[in-house]
Amino acid sequence: MTKMNPFANEPSYVSALRNALEGRQNQYVDPPRSGGKKQTSIRLDDNVSLHIEEISKITGWNYNQIISSFIRNGLFNLYEFTQEDIVNKIIVKLKIDLEGIALANQAKRIISELIFILSSKSSDLDDWEAAHLKDAIDSLRSGYAKYAIIIANKALVPVEQRSTDPQYVKIIPKNNESINDLKKYFEELI
Repeated sequence: MTKMNPFANEPSYVSALRNALEGRQNQYVDPPRSGGKKQTSIRLDDNVSLHIEEISKITGWNYNQIISSFIRNGLFNLYEFTQEDIVNKIIVKLKIDLEGIALANQAKRIISELIFILSSKSSDLDDWEAAHLKDAIDSLRSGYAKYAIIIANKALVPVEQRSTDPQYVKIIPKNNESINDLKKYFEELI
């Protein structure tokens, strides 16, 4: 297996920062994107903080973009000079985590769409729909995103297929939950 370095194919943002500092407008000067869901607070000593502040004034980059370029460059170097088996172990673990996050996001989207579809019906939820929607939300809450997707899709099975197709036969308990109850329950999750 060859060594993986997830930052190897990215632009060198430190080089872009240098180009911006030196006023090389005809060269690559774009900062890294500065969005993301994680927010981290760090304490910087005065020396580092003053450098970042001055670089920001000259380049127009914000602190987040400057620090992100340093972190990306640092991670590139760390992975480049660390033993191959350790780097690969980290990258494989991160890939699994990212796939899990993507699957959970997909499940949330599907359940949101299901709630929208069911709430736009002219009639109340039947027991089948309510039970499957609640089961899908519970599955997502428990970390079973793949199962949540399967269960959410079963909520939309037409009435005529529920009793004729053996894969959809299920005893549904009477739970008398409205779409609004389940919508609130789901919104607590997200």
